[in-house]
Amino acid sequence: MPTSPRPPARRRRGTVLAEVVVAATVLTVGVLGAAGLLASAARDARRARARHAGVMLLAARVERWRASPCTPAAGTQPAGPLVEQWRATRAGAAATLADTVLLDANGTQRVGIVAVAWCAP
Repeated sequence: MPTSPRPPARRRRGTVLAEVVVAATVLTVGVLGAAGLLASAARDARRARARHAGVMLLAARVERWRASPCTPAAGTQPAGPLVEQWRATRAGAAATLADTVLLDANGTQRVGIVAVAWCAP
């Protein structure tokens, strides 16, 4: 018994369009996620550079203070976009250096150090 040929399968209309819309949506979400990640990485790198520069200013101040720790002094020193505020005090045989570096213009990001040295009476 001969088999009759099957009629050709009809392709549903609109399936290709729906697949393209879903693929474009997935691709758009991925690209926007990558862009957000890059923006976040750039912001974090900028903060890390500022923090490193601030720590280097602190280290330099401590080294200068170690040369004569028993001399009281204070000051504010701008260093590019950073601002260093320091105060060296002496109370009896103890000298203290408090140094803070402001990393941003409004002072919300900062690094600081407190160092103590003993002075001869």
